[in-house]
Amino acid sequence: MQPWKNERSTRAMLRAAFLGIAGLLLVSQSLGYLHWKTAQDTVTAIQSGAVASVRLVGRMGFDFQRERILIDRHIFEHDAPQMAAIERQIAAVKADFAAAAREYAPLATFEGEAAAWFVLTANVAIAEREAAAALRLSRTNRDSEAARTLVDAEPAFEAVARGVQALIDLNQAAADQARVRAADMEAGVLHLGLGLAAAVLLITLMVGRRLTRIISDNERKLGQRTIELQNKNRELDAFAGRVSHDLRGPLNTISLAASTLTERVPDQAPTTAILQRGVIRMTGLVDDLLALSRAGGPTEGAVTRPDAVAATVAAELGAMVSDAGGTLQVDVEPAAIRCSDGLLRQALWNLGENAVKYRRAGVPLELAVVGRAASAGYELRVSDNGVGMSPDDAKRAFEPFFRARRTQTITGTGLGLAIVRRIVEASGGTVSVDSEPEHGTAILLRFVIAPAPAGASPPAAS
Repeated sequence: MQPWKNERSTRAMLRAAFLGIAGLLLVSQSLGYLHWKTAQDTVTAIQSGAVASVRLVGRMGFDFQRERILIDRHIFEHDAPQMAAIERQIAAVKADFAAAAREYAPLATFEGEAAAWFVLTANVAIAEREAAAALRLSRTNRDSEAARTLVDAEPAFEAVARGVQALIDLNQAAADQARVRAADMEAGVLHLGLGLAAAVLLITLMVGRRLTRIISDNERKLGQRTIELQNKNRELDAFAGRVSHDLRGPLNTISLAASTLTERVPDQAPTTAILQRGVIRMTGLVDDLLALSRAGGPTEGAVTRPDAVAATVAAELGAMVSDAGGTLQVDVEPAAIRCSDGLLRQALWNLGENAVKYRRAGVPLELAVVGRAASAGYELRVSDNGVGMSPDDAKRAFEPFFRARRTQTITGTGLGLAIVRRIVEASGGTVSVDSEPEHGTAILLRFVIAPAPAGASPPAAS
């Protein structure tokens, strides 16, 4: 009986020891999980704030560059209605900049961010004063003086561009540091669990350590790839900004020289007018290239109301459509979709501008923007009765720089629809075209329906 009792006692002791170790492992893993979850929530909050800050600062930088380009166009424009339309666009861009600034100000919480934001706002104020002076001169057709004032203000505009990039870099650095801390915490919790597991079974430790190495290597490689990708994206954004700036400077010089030549040699006015039109086309190309480079950026977490954005774009397009002798119909159901306000506004503006550009001669323009919730998401349809496209042209409509042969005499860069496609695809949606020559074009944008942003009022019943 004694051996049986000893065996039974041994089994009981082993069972108790196993249960005790298992309980200790469970408690330690539970505590580790809670610690990890708290750290992850903190890191997620930091990253979300950084992403929101980068989006808003980028939006302000884009608006500021857009204002500069519009002032350039105002200087080269002499038709009073067109000048008024450009000034309305400038006012809309300034309003969007102010809205983004109000939304960003409470988010400037990282170390050094408030000071950098203060410097940026001061530089914006200086640049705005110079821009306003150039605009006042342009209103009275003192174009040479206006262009010269804008050239003299270049250091102020450069200071604003540097301030925007500094804020973006600061937020991206904070997000990167948060990811590193999260990886360190995960590794610490994992090592603690493996250390306690060694008391249960040696093979478990060996297998666990091997798995840990594989997981750590994969996480390290993934982290490195992520950081490399982010660095490449930042380099591309910086490159786009530098190219835009470097091209704009010579263009301003050429424009100023052409204006001076017109004043001094009036007989050369037709030649200088051709030169100035070329400068305007090149400035538009620089603007579109910059928009194309930024349209493909990530929009994860961004939510917008298409009805509100469509109303804003309609207000901006209304004068342009009226000046073209056309009508604009907007019927967009309230919803919340995956996209940012600025990118959706850019897409709708490009489509509306194309409709005005490629309208049929002698036929009143009819432009319609319709938005409806569908089974596969949310659909925005922008249609017109313009010149339309052939089936072959429609297949290539979204290619950068593609222009149909029959419309190459119309001013344009061939980037408008390419920007639209990048915006929609970056938001997780799709875009398609339905067109017929001399019967018009319909562009269908499909977006993912998302929960309404926190604090937003629910959509009104349609």
